[in-house]
Amino acid sequence: MKTNKITLAVFAFLAFFPTISLAASYAYTPMEAIPGFGSPTDFPSYVIAIYKFGLWTIGISALLMILLGGFMYLTSAGNASQTGKAKGVITDAIIGLVLALTSWLLLYTINPDLVNFRSLSTVLDEASKTYDGTYPTIQSTMPSDCNAQEWTTLFAAAAQNTGVDQCLLQATAAIESGCNQVPNRTQGGRDCSVMQIAASENCGTTCDDLEQNPQKAIECSAKYITSCSSSLRTNTEEQKIRDIYAGYNGGCGALATSSSCVGMTNSFGNSYDKWDCPIDCGGYCPVPARTSVFLNYYNQCKNK
Repeated sequence: MKTNKITLAVFAFLAFFPTISLAASYAYTPMEAIPGFGSPTDFPSYVIAIYKFGLWTIGISALLMILLGGFMYLTSAGNASQTGKAKGVITDAIIGLVLALTSWLLLYTINPDLVNFRSLSTVLDEASKTYDGTYPTIQSTMPSDCNAQEWTTLFAAAAQNTGVDQCLLQATAAIESGCNQVPNRTQGGRDCSVMQIAASENCGTTCDDLEQNPQKAIECSAKYITSCSSSLRTNTEEQKIRDIYAGYNGGCGALATSSSCVGMTNSFGNSYDKWDCPIDCGGYCPVPARTSVFLNYYNQCKNK
């Protein structure tokens, strides 16, 4: 009975563990390497490595237990008690192996991407290379930290103080850092804090200050979002939301009309901006895919 409970626990772990990999996209520095899989540099990859290691471990353990059970059976010399124990060891090993393989099969049946072990960053990279002017649909779950009471309180306070939609602020923090108060600094250390904003250039302060005062970072980012508002295409809500993040991620210059896509219109009937022109992305190639994730986070916040 105890063995069966352990086997079922392992099955549940393997069946649902991979879904965590899309729940967080922030950088992660592991303290220990995963045997056979090195030291992944982000949290989703670390989760995936643990899952793969678990599958390999179960397979090897099952093989060893079957061999042990076979040896016990051969040396039982007709002893009924020993024969029964040997059969039990072999049976439990086979059940564990079957359940592990079943977990993989269930995930593959639901969605093959769940066993292709692609992190959100990988999905975004692939989407940026195949962008043809049609905004990609990327499903991802809002990082759980962003729904914590301490963060939603800060987003609500910043929204009240700046007039910027709370869900815009929450979605920005979600895609930029996974709502990690002190994430890895990007752009050569220029962009930092939960909002990954240039502290000196846009907030007139330091990264240390913003990381110690997250509400200050959120309110500074809200003001930066507002600074690009005059360039937004607002004929549809989805276009507006995508433009808001494109301006945040690429700067207000990303919202200028593209000279490479003159005469062309996107799926919303608008002229292409620099960030979403499929002919010449002008350095904004990853932005269309990232706006899809941002839009998804925004809608999840709105639907709560």
